[in-house]
Amino acid sequence: MLSVGYIIQPPTASKQKPKQSSLSELDEPDNWKPENDDCLHCNRYTLTKRLSMYPFNKAAKVLAVSYHDAWDKEADITYDTPDTATNKAEPENEIVDHGIRIDNGVLDTSHLVEIKKLNAAQIDRLTDLLYNTGYKKEGVNQIEEGMCFKPRNAFIFINEQGKVYDYLQICFECMQYSSPSEMINIGDVCNQKYELLNNYFISIGIKTGTIAK
Repeated sequence: MLSVGYIIQPPTASKQKPKQSSLSELDEPDNWKPENDDCLHCNRYTLTKRLSMYPFNKAAKVLAVSYHDAWDKEADITYDTPDTATNKAEPENEIVDHGIRIDNGVLDTSHLVEIKKLNAAQIDRLTDLLYNTGYKKEGVNQIEEGMCFKPRNAFIFINEQGKVYDYLQICFECMQYSSPSEMINIGDVCNQKYELLNNYFISIGIKTGTIAK
């Protein structure tokens, strides 16, 4: 089941954030055109500019990973700190071998299915996909997303001290993403964005969680 909403983009010179509203298909704006929601690549940002943006500006290492979904629960990733005891208790009589565990900034790789350290060329491609691939025409744009969230893939960002400081998890099945800081997103959610990200994971050798062509 899909949820449909629309983003109203402010003028280019404006610093306002796009407004999003949830509308039924019957309430679609008169000035919405479906072809405007297709993805279009443009050279908006240079590589230097893209790498200066968070979270890449702090990353000594970027990992692309896959894992099994957490028994259909939303919280695949647990993020524990020394001051937090939550998320450490496991369900009774249940062996948990899924998701991602991050304890005090240290990534537990034992729960990962696949892990890939991105090289410079792969980071170039990823940032280009996130920041230089957007709506064919901005104005009123439709967003479709599933009414679920079962992520099996993520990008993990690690600093010079070897600590995880943020991550972006993606559910291709439900067309949803999430990050704990809420400072990372996938850019414009144009029609082919999830397909392009899905194909990116496949191209670097990550199969689990992706949707085969």
